[in-house]
Amino acid sequence: MRASSRGPRPGSPALRLPLLPRLPLLAVLALSTALPGRAALANDRVDFELTPDPRPLESVDPARAGRMAELGSTAERIRGLKLVNRPPWLVKSPREVYAFMLRGIQAEATPREVELATKLYAAFGFWKPDFDLLSAQLDSLSGAVRAFYNRTDDDFTLVRAAGPGRTGLGRGMDSEEEAEVVHEYTHALQAHSGLMAGLPMAGGNDRSQASRALVEGDAVLAMSVQLVESSTGRQGADPAAVGRVLGMIRMSMASMIQSPLLRKYPPVIGASLIFSYTGGSSFAEAAYKRGGWAEVNGCYAVPPLSTEQIIHPEKYFLPVPEDPVHIEPPDVRAALLPGAQIVDLDALGEMEITVLLAGFVPQAEARRSAAGWGGELYAAFERTAGPRRGEMALAWLTVWDTEADAAEFFESYSKALDRKCGLERRTVKAGELLDWRGPGAARESRLERRGLAVLSVEGADELETAALAAHFWSLKRSPPPPRRRAAPAAPVGPLAPAAPIAP
Repeated sequence: MRASSRGPRPGSPALRLPLLPRLPLLAVLALSTALPGRAALANDRVDFELTPDPRPLESVDPARAGRMAELGSTAERIRGLKLVNRPPWLVKSPREVYAFMLRGIQAEATPREVELATKLYAAFGFWKPDFDLLSAQLDSLSGAVRAFYNRTDDDFTLVRAAGPGRTGLGRGMDSEEEAEVVHEYTHALQAHSGLMAGLPMAGGNDRSQASRALVEGDAVLAMSVQLVESSTGRQGADPAAVGRVLGMIRMSMASMIQSPLLRKYPPVIGASLIFSYTGGSSFAEAAYKRGGWAEVNGCYAVPPLSTEQIIHPEKYFLPVPEDPVHIEPPDVRAALLPGAQIVDLDALGEMEITVLLAGFVPQAEARRSAAGWGGELYAAFERTAGPRRGEMALAWLTVWDTEADAAEFFESYSKALDRKCGLERRTVKAGELLDWRGPGAARESRLERRGLAVLSVEGADELETAALAAHFWSLKRSPPPPRRRAAPAAPVGPLAPAAPIAP
């Protein structure tokens, strides 16, 4: 089965979009509606003036800093991992965090890369060409984040604000805030123990989304255990109770897509932000049910390679995971489209394909049509000369589990192309070949299905479309090299820590 998007060859461009997975932090979102009973008193604060540098927590609120250190030990016990050292906690205002995230993006992506990212996702149909991607990413993430662990500097940040020029902390910590601290300590444990060392966090788009989901799902599971322990006053947690807490967290976070903060942006912005927590926690829960924390740790050694494996854990939890099929990428130096250059080779993956289709067909149909994903490779071309300079063209090859899955995607994406092209479709061969042609065939989009594969070529003229289609149909597809996972050891009793892993 599984066809894979493989990233570009070394030295070729890789946008890895959207930009969220590139940020050098792991954030826990505001879960103010995640659990019942959360309350904040307006006057229950310890305020201090902001200084040019973030303030160490122990100098602002020693009692809170002491409690957080205790929660670090709780995270070590729950996860069975050990910190190499105790990363410091810093308190920053939302403005400071916004500036930090902006610096992170600027360090990772040039303005040119941001421009190309915007144009590429507009070409697919995720948003309009004039969409401000950078502002949306910064606004959505900085507006939702409450705390994060910065792996680069090995420190934690608490994000708090209580009016112009002042930052405030509540005088006490409720159970949800304590769980968030355990979440962030789990990220530090992942880094200190070496679990994250082999993850493709900066790899291709779909692979990095899957890695991020594993990392965040692990942390959401750990914080859920802590919440149950806090409510019962006992160490160890009943799996059913943890499952209920996870369900509430997932429902709350899924509802954030409809919040005023995220609703003002195209759905892919919120979906990319939320998926790591909702999909990731479902995946981590499935891993734990199979073999406890040892099984969760084992997922880092043989990580999920696609959002498909996060959405459908049963395709991952096999002796040999159903990995994406390898599609040989074209040579980026070849003149496949005269007057244009390849600016990206990557894959959307099942999660983003679902979001894309949902912009054109009903949500249930989008999910069904993306669920048979077997892998993909797209090439994005930017025209560098002529009257169409700066325009994007796409060649997008997807591979599906069955011919029925391919036919279902073909049908749904044809509806998307009806709206994207704004032209009447021409049926060349029903269920197998459609095209949309502009005046004089100067603009054409083509959708073709052959067996398990579907190829879309968009933004090219008639001759260019024929040449690109011939080349992409000739690309070699091969089964992925088998990866073997260790057999799980079934957990016994409540959710308890695994045997410690030395850092």
